[in-house]
Amino acid sequence: MSDKWNPEIDSLEQPRADEWKVVAAGALLTLSGSAIYFLIPFYLGSMMESLSLSPAQAGILSSSEYYAIAITSLLGPLWIGRFNWRKLAIFGVIVACIGHTVTMMLDSFPLIVAARIFTGLLG
Repeated sequence: MSDKWNPEIDSLEQPRADEWKVVAAGALLTLSGSAIYFLIPFYLGSMMESLSLSPAQAGILSSSEYYAIAITSLLGPLWIGRFNWRKLAIFGVIVACIGHTVTMMLDSFPLIVAARIFTGLLG
């Protein structure tokens, strides 16, 4: 290996303005997608208190959403290339907002689980 500097390999070009937008959008989507993992303890705690859920029910609620997210993550590479990623991101955000709003209005445990699975699969 040569100790000489190779400008073709080692040069770092300044990203163009439109590339910064893509990087920023990707970072925001990553943060919003992983927020559930950081917020779930608070979310479950308040649901346990307000709906008198048992620890077992809270576990079912949490794991059902995680499984739905995992299924979507595993199957995503099979279909992601067929769609416009921007439209998919907007669709996911809209579904997540709807799913969270519907969950806040429900008081039946089975319906809440169904709403969380729906949100995990499509949001």
